[in-house]
Amino acid sequence: MKLPKAIVGIDPGTTSAVAVISLKGKLIALESRRNFGKDEMIKFISSVCFPSMVATDRALPPSVVVKISSSFNSSLFVPEEDLKHGEKLELVKGFAVKDSHQKDALAAALYAYKRNEERLRRVEKALGNLNLWEYVDEVKDMILRGKCRNIAEAIDLVLSPKNRGAEKRVKAKPVTKADLEGIVNKLREALKDKERSLSILERYAGKLEERVRELEEENKRLAKRKSKKDVPKKFELRIKNLETELRKKAEAIRERNEVINTLKNLEKIRKEGFVPVKIVKNSSYEELLEAEKKFGIWKDVLYFK
Repeated sequence: MKLPKAIVGIDPGTTSAVAVISLKGKLIALESRRNFGKDEMIKFISSVCFPSMVATDRALPPSVVVKISSSFNSSLFVPEEDLKHGEKLELVKGFAVKDSHQKDALAAALYAYKRNEERLRRVEKALGNLNLWEYVDEVKDMILRGKCRNIAEAIDLVLSPKNRGAEKRVKAKPVTKADLEGIVNKLREALKDKERSLSILERYAGKLEERVRELEEENKRLAKRKSKKDVPKKFELRIKNLETELRKKAEAIRERNEVINTLKNLEKIRKEGFVPVKIVKNSSYEELLEAEKKFGIWKDVLYFK
């Protein structure tokens, strides 16, 4: 059974507690025990979820929480200051907690969720618009763990053949006809995945363009109000916010369109039987990593300036 992605709150001590909530804020598990050590907590967490984020209620995270987060390669959420007793009670209101340790662990998880709730809802909205609900938790996981800069990049990474295990490196061996047929079939599947990712990115860019048009219309309406003498300050602020969002959306569309055009050209070259030559500034690790993120360089020829 595939374990759910989750946010885990931990309260370590002589008696320790672990709280696990889903990426929609629903309680999955809540456990407290005496002598509940690091290894036992890792084993418990591994049995109920895959943690995208590990949280504490303290501004200075306990070392055991840092180690558990690192063992899962999860992001670590730390509040700006220690959560106060009243804040914790308000957070866990409506949940059945058996002791103060469970309360602290659950409060840590819920506070981390609330601080990231807006980002998670944006993911739900974006994937809902693209009819990709089955990938919601995977994209949320990428965002929470800081593996991607934005939703579009997370979608592309989740749908990429590498992430889904479609491409595996094998040791060199004599190539048979069956091997060649297998390679051809894998390449066809990889091409289909790329075409699907490209289609999704185009639809996402279309949604962004539609939003930009809506913002432009709203901006025009508010600009007319601004031209009048007695314009309420809230409208002036709204106009400024819209202009900022408009610029961001336009930049996002420009970047998406560049990626889409690059992918289209690369697929066209591959379909014609050629191997693309990709220009890279230098052979540094950072430059190669950026090139792989931008347009993929596996199996292609590179030209270093």
